[in-house]
Amino acid sequence: MRLLPAAAASLCGAGASLYRAWWILAVVAAVCLLAGLVPRLRTQAAVSAGAAGLAAIAALGATWAARPPDLIALDGRYVDISGTVMTRVVERQLPWGEVECTAQIRPSRVDGGSSEFGWRVRLQVTVPCDTLRGDAVSGRGRLRVSDPNHRETGRINLANPRIVRHQAVTAQIVARLSEALSTVLEPFPDHARALIPGVALGDDSQVPDSLRTAMQSTSLTHLIAVSGGHVAIVTGVAITLVGRRHRRLAAACAALAVVALVILVGPEPSVLRAALMGGLIVMAVGTGRPSGSAPALAVAVIGMTLLSPWTALSYGFLLSVLATMGIVLVGVPMGAAVRGSIPRIIAEPVAMSLAAQLFCMPVLALFTDQSSLWSVLANVAIAPAVAPLTITGLGATLLAPACPWAAHLLLIPASICTAWIADVASFCAAMPGSGVSLGVATLGLITGGILLLVLPSRWLWGVGAIVGATMSVFALLPGGGGIPSNWDAVQCDVGQGAALLLRAEGRTVMIDVGPEGDAAVRCLRSAGVTRIDILVLTHWHADHVGGLSAVLDQATVGEVWTSGNAEPQAASRAALREFRRRHIPVTEAHAGAEARVGDTALLRVIWPDHPRGDEASANDDALVLRSDVAGGILVFSDSGEEVQDRLYGVLGPVRSVIVAHHGSADQSARVAALLSPEITVVSVGENNYGHPAPIVARIYPHYRATLDCGAIWWAGGSVGAQRCETG
Repeated sequence: MRLLPAAAASLCGAGASLYRAWWILAVVAAVCLLAGLVPRLRTQAAVSAGAAGLAAIAALGATWAARPPDLIALDGRYVDISGTVMTRVVERQLPWGEVECTAQIRPSRVDGGSSEFGWRVRLQVTVPCDTLRGDAVSGRGRLRVSDPNHRETGRINLANPRIVRHQAVTAQIVARLSEALSTVLEPFPDHARALIPGVALGDDSQVPDSLRTAMQSTSLTHLIAVSGGHVAIVTGVAITLVGRRHRRLAAACAALAVVALVILVGPEPSVLRAALMGGLIVMAVGTGRPSGSAPALAVAVIGMTLLSPWTALSYGFLLSVLATMGIVLVGVPMGAAVRGSIPRIIAEPVAMSLAAQLFCMPVLALFTDQSSLWSVLANVAIAPAVAPLTITGLGATLLAPACPWAAHLLLIPASICTAWIADVASFCAAMPGSGVSLGVATLGLITGGILLLVLPSRWLWGVGAIVGATMSVFALLPGGGGIPSNWDAVQCDVGQGAALLLRAEGRTVMIDVGPEGDAAVRCLRSAGVTRIDILVLTHWHADHVGGLSAVLDQATVGEVWTSGNAEPQAASRAALREFRRRHIPVTEAHAGAEARVGDTALLRVIWPDHPRGDEASANDDALVLRSDVAGGILVFSDSGEEVQDRLYGVLGPVRSVIVAHHGSADQSARVAALLSPEITVVSVGENNYGHPAPIVARIYPHYRATLDCGAIWWAGGSVGAQRCETG
C-alpha cells in the first residue's frame, strides 16, 4: 500500500507539460517535507517524493528529447519524410464520406538527411489504410509541430503516402490472423462479427455506432478494450493448465501467454499496464511469494509513466488504472463484507463493478456528461459470459488460419456470448434511467454501495428495487435534460453533423439525419417522433446523411426532399435504392418548393434554383430552407459566404438561424447583420476543423452550439437546452 501514493505522484508528475513539471515537483516536495514531520508518513513521503521527482525529470527529459531543435525549425515547411510505423492505424470517416487513416511513425529521414532525432521523436502522419505496425512509409507534406502535451512531435498530412516495405513479421502474423478470423466470422450474426474481433484483438472498428453507444452508456466498453481482465484470464488459463505444483514452469508459461497477448493486440497503454501487473503477479507465482495487487498496480503505474510520460495523458490508461484501483481498494473488501447478505457469485461482481465505476467517474466527466443507472446491473449480467467469450475468441483467432473448421466450432459458443452481451447492452441503454447526468449516476452508485453495506439480507432486495425505481423516476423529471413534449423545433445533438426537427399542427419535418450512428435516432426517441411527414436531405455528405438507415428503421417517412446535386454519387445512389425498397417517394427540391399547414409555411426552399451538380459544388448546392415554425427559422445547411451573399436580396430579419456549415469560417457578415437573429444555433461536435470559427462569435455574438449545449429546442415561445442556459 505504501507504493500507491508514489504511483499517484508518478501520474501527476508524468502528466505535466514541460512548463509545469518543475512547479509540480516543487509542490510535491513541499508536501512530502511537511508529511515527513509525522513519523508514520516519513517512508511514504520519501517514496512519493522520489517517484514524483523521477516522473517530473522523465517528463522534462522525454519532452526535450521528443522536440529536437533541428526538427522544430522545419515547422510550417513542406518536407519529404520516411519512417517506421509505431502504432496501430486509426481509420476515420471524414464528413464528406472519404476515409482517412493515420498512425504515428518514428522518422528515419527528413528532407533526405539521416535522422539523429532518437527514438522519442514521433510524427502523426496520414498513411495508406492497409499499413501495418512496423512498416516503412514515406511521403511529402507540411510539418505542423504539436505542443508539448502531445505525444507526437508534429503532424504531417502526406499528399501521397506510400508503403516502402513490409518489415514487421509479428504485425504480418497478426494481420493474417485478423483476416482469417474475419473470413470465418462471415456467416455469423452482426453482433459476433462486431464484438469477437474486439475481445480477441482489441479491434473495435466493426462495432456499429448503435451498439457502441449502448455499451458506452452502460459501461461495457471494457470488453472490447483489452486490459486487465484479459490478462487475468490468459494467465489464469496458463497456470491452471500447467498446475501450481510446477511453479516455475507455470510462471514461464503465463509470462509467455502475456507476451503473446501484447503482441496480438498491440502495446496500447492500458494493455501494457495490465501486462506489467500480470508480470509481477507471475513473478510472485514463480518465486512462491504472496502477490499483492495494490503494490503491483503502483509499480506498473510508476514503470509506465517513467518509460513514457505521455501515458499519463491517455484516457484509456487513466480509466484502466482507476478501475483497477477501485477494485483493489474498495471492490474486494466490499465484496467480502456483503457475502453474508447476498450470494458470493453476485456479491463480488456487484461490488467490483460498483467500485470500478465510482473511481472512473472523475475521468469520465472530462469527455462525457451522461451515464446510466443500470451500468452495474449490465456488468453483473454479462459477467458469466466474459471468460468463455475471451477464451473461445482467442482460441478461434489462433486456429482460424490453419483450422477454420475448428475455429468455426469455437465461435458458436462465442456467438452465444456476444448475443447476450449485445442484448443486455441494448436493453439497459433503452431503459428509463439511461442517458442521465453523471451526477445522478454517481448518486445512484453511492446509494447502491451504502445499501449493500448496511442493509440486512431480508431487506436488501426489496429496498434495492424501490431505490432503482425512484432513481429512474427522478432522472425523468422535468429539468433532467429531456426534450419537452410541446416542442416546436429541435436542433438534435448529433456531434459533427446536422439534424433538425420541425413540427406544426401535427406534421413533422426532419432536416438531415446526422453522421453514421444512432444519435439522430436517440433524438427522435427523446422527442417522441415515430413518423416523419417530410424528410429533407440538404445534400449527400456523410455528416448529413450517414444516420439515414437508423432513422428509417426508427420512424415512418412519408416523403423525401433532396438536393439536385447527387454528389457524392455513392451516398446518393445507396440512399435512393433504400427509398425505392421502402416505397418512399422522392422529390428533387428547388427554390420555391413549399409545404404548408394552414397559414403556416412549414417548409420553404429558397436555394438553389439551378444547381451546378458537380462534386466541387456539393456544399453550395445544398438546400437552404426557411420555416415559419417557432417564429421563423432559417437553415443555411453547408452553404458558403458566396451563396449567402447571393441570397441577400431575398432574406430579411428572422428569429432563429442555424449557422452554415457547422460554424466554419466561410460566413457572410453582411447577411448576419441583415438577419439579426434573436437565437443563433451551431450544430457542431468534437472536430479538428476549428468549428465554430472565431468569425461566428463576431457576427453572431449570442450563438449557442450543440457541442456545449446538447440538444436545443424551441417550445411555446421559449428556448431550452440540455446542458446550458439559452438566451
